[in-house]
Amino acid sequence: MKHRPRRILATLTAVVLTTSLAPGLLGTATAQTPPPADPTPSPPAQMTPRTPPQPTPAPSPTAPQRSAAPQPDDVEPQHPSLHDALRTTDTTPDDFIDAGEASGHQAQAIDAATDHDGYRAVVLREGEPVVLVNDPSQINTDIPTEATDLPALEPLLRAYLDQVGDQGLQGFATTADTITIRVSNPDQLRPGHDLTPADFAAEHRLTLTDPTDRGIRHADATPGRALRLAGVNTTPRWCTTAFSITAPQGDGVLTAGHCTNDGLNPDAEITQQPHTPTQPLGRVTWNQFGGPGNTPTDFIDLTGTDLALITDLDPNTTTPGLVPGDGATDIHIQGATPAPIGATACTRGAASGWSCGTVISTGSYFLPAPTNPGQYRAVEGFEVTGLTLTDGDSGAPVVIGNYAAGILSAGDHTSAIIVPINALTDHGPGGTLTTWVPSPTINDAQDAGPGHVLTTPDQPIHGHITPTPGLTLTASHNHTPIPVTGPDTNGAFTITPPANTTGPITITATDTTGSRSLPLTIHPSPRINNTAIHTHWLNQGGAAGWMGPPTTTTQCGLPANGCQQAFTHHQAHITTSNHGTHHIRDDIATRWTQAGGATGPLGYPTTDPVCGLTNGGCYQHFSTERTIMYWSPTTGAHWTRGYILDKYATTGYETGQLGYPTTSETCGLTDGGCLTTFEHGTITWTPNNGINAYYTLTGPINDLWANTNAERGTLGYPTTDPGCLNTTHCQQTFEHGAIYNSPSGTYPVHGRNWDKYRLVGGELGYPTMAENCTITAGGCYQHFETGGSLYYNPHAATSYLIRGLIKQRWADLGWENSWLSYPTTDETCYTDGRCQQDFHGDGTLYWTPGAPHPYYMRGTIRTKYRSNPTWTNVLGYPTSDEICGLPNNGCKQNFLTTPGTPHPRTIHWTASTGAHPIIATGILQQYHAANAENGRYGYPTQDQHTTGTTHTQQFQGGTLTTTTP
Repeated sequence: MKHRPRRILATLTAVVLTTSLAPGLLGTATAQTPPPADPTPSPPAQMTPRTPPQPTPAPSPTAPQRSAAPQPDDVEPQHPSLHDALRTTDTTPDDFIDAGEASGHQAQAIDAATDHDGYRAVVLREGEPVVLVNDPSQINTDIPTEATDLPALEPLLRAYLDQVGDQGLQGFATTADTITIRVSNPDQLRPGHDLTPADFAAEHRLTLTDPTDRGIRHADATPGRALRLAGVNTTPRWCTTAFSITAPQGDGVLTAGHCTNDGLNPDAEITQQPHTPTQPLGRVTWNQFGGPGNTPTDFIDLTGTDLALITDLDPNTTTPGLVPGDGATDIHIQGATPAPIGATACTRGAASGWSCGTVISTGSYFLPAPTNPGQYRAVEGFEVTGLTLTDGDSGAPVVIGNYAAGILSAGDHTSAIIVPINALTDHGPGGTLTTWVPSPTINDAQDAGPGHVLTTPDQPIHGHITPTPGLTLTASHNHTPIPVTGPDTNGAFTITPPANTTGPITITATDTTGSRSLPLTIHPSPRINNTAIHTHWLNQGGAAGWMGPPTTTTQCGLPANGCQQAFTHHQAHITTSNHGTHHIRDDIATRWTQAGGATGPLGYPTTDPVCGLTNGGCYQHFSTERTIMYWSPTTGAHWTRGYILDKYATTGYETGQLGYPTTSETCGLTDGGCLTTFEHGTITWTPNNGINAYYTLTGPINDLWANTNAERGTLGYPTTDPGCLNTTHCQQTFEHGAIYNSPSGTYPVHGRNWDKYRLVGGELGYPTMAENCTITAGGCYQHFETGGSLYYNPHAATSYLIRGLIKQRWADLGWENSWLSYPTTDETCYTDGRCQQDFHGDGTLYWTPGAPHPYYMRGTIRTKYRSNPTWTNVLGYPTSDEICGLPNNGCKQNFLTTPGTPHPRTIHWTASTGAHPIIATGILQQYHAANAENGRYGYPTQDQHTTGTTHTQQFQGGTLTTTTP
């Protein structure tokens, strides 16, 4: 048989969800906490946060309000309500309920009429069901009838299959005024048959309709409350639960038969959404899609249904006669009804929510088998158009008013085939539809959310239920029965719990058919004596929500007109004050309580927890200094505030470089500072920094700062954030220095070296070593990338820069241990490239470009050289070191060569003559011609005297005179 593109609304993708509700089924999670009302919970109750040292009361100043984080995807999706769906059909809710009552009350009579040979269909006329029969006089019924010349459907279908065949056939159904054949290629003759579909329709005056795209639909995930059916080595399927029944196998839940994959997916679970855990429901114990035993449709006698029965239900599952209205009035099932043609029928799919349409036909419909492509199954049912459907809606309950009409089988996005509710009896094991039984109420109880109330502990519980013949009440605590007195003829009853009963007491009403009410859960616990707290608690789910019932009385009289109350689960508290009404939970609540609660340094929460952050974290604002407390699974709960929070905000909060706090703010540090540590660094603040706080990042710089005793050490507090010149060179400044990291290592610069480095640091590059203070007389030195060094001169209590050839010559002479000792100035250079540097040993190193190395000058010769700027300019820089060991223990130093003579200008010195320069060219020539200091003139005894163009200079052995030049 050729494949036809027909689809059944189901999904074959494995998804894991959890819920306590499903369409047509109310269940409670087994040994699970219901999902929280606020987005993604902060930590589980058993999780213990890290406990940092408690901070002193002194906070850092004010901080900004953090904006909300993106919310996670675990909030119940919003589907159309029943009222929304009815609006699309121009049917009012009252008319919908009335139509259900009309057909429901006449269901037994309609069922009897369908057994008459002349029966053709049931249609709706002005809101009332009317039976169409060939001869109304031949039928005895209390409901209206109407004559029709419509032929019987089954004989025609048999003739069609014999003369035309089943190829391309999708439906053979009765409408209000004709019989329609939905078939593809109606003008094409099928192999081995005599007539085309068009020929058959013309011969019998039937109507041909275009085929529709119905059948199995595959989808990755279905949002909303849903049914998941799984098996061994099979792909799980997603569908929707329908009505509850009492079957021979016990309490059960119906869904579409094809959802079970011909019984290969028997394990049923209730889910809420994709990616959340599932709750066990039960096991498929009967299923049929097509003929008996899921047989394909080869001939008309194998026309069947599309139903499955789930029994062996989880002990904590309840199955009331209810379909949730999703924001509108719930549908309270009063019984079953046929579906008259023209009636408004509504369905509540797990994926689409409520959707309403019109019944247009009844008959047989042909659908593809899920386990054998090319094979088709025939089901009896009716068709509804005008719906809005999507993947995952198969199995959804279909109602007309408060009456069950059928279960959604196949469909496209706007129409569906519905199998009637009585198919369970016609084709399956049978059973009794669960109908609505009202729940009891409790006198003098406080509302604790739907199906839950609070009562006074250790007191008899008095209640009331609508008087109904045969109604019984059962109560239990932890599955142990508790005696119930009543109900009496007025519906009054009393429960007397054992003394000291804690935890919930459940009471359920059961009628004579075995249908049960929704359980009413009674919580003997303290009352909530504050309206704001009570309202907020109910909005979080009340006693059945994530908080559970109260564990303390309402405590009021707190600062800022405050009240607070504690609850059972997740260390939950609710506070209300001038700062609003908010809850606090889990590790954040524990940390808040440890810090003193509302009267502690944090004050009141000013927001509810915001979760769904990086790595599953949460945060919450508090009133004191607009504090924010953060929590993550790996760091625990810690708060940060004030200027430290300002800085944290600039880093991107938990998504930035620092990550989550790992301690709460700690104050009372050196100079009144405060500190908060984070996953990847630290933020500090001191009054000296005003409104600014600064962070350090985990790594070499932070490690070195910590090793120097952090803010208590030689560097003090940070005064900038970390910064980098490039990928290899980073630095951070502190109150008394800086730390630098480069390929050479990580080193501090501090003290007098830091004073100097701030002025000349760009010339030196990054340090290549830490400061060494083990040298002569308490001096210190530190080398840098460019080859320069900073030397601390203990005699001058100042650091100086020394570098290049001057540094090398100083090293050659013995560093600070030489007669030069420590530098007393930085290197001084001039535009012509000459440089010089003074030293503590009364010496100077001079360097001239082109010289092999710097030359030193010292003592009386240096004093004479510097005594007259004219001489300095004329002599230039020395071209030799001081030359001593001359006659009479004399010394001299050479300078620039005098033009016109090979002899350099000099300064000569002896103890008896003092130091005097020889400058004039003529005098130098005469002096050297007489063998200089070794000749008859000896050493100069005076400086050169110049009158006009005549230069005269006295020597030990006489006077030398020359005329310019």
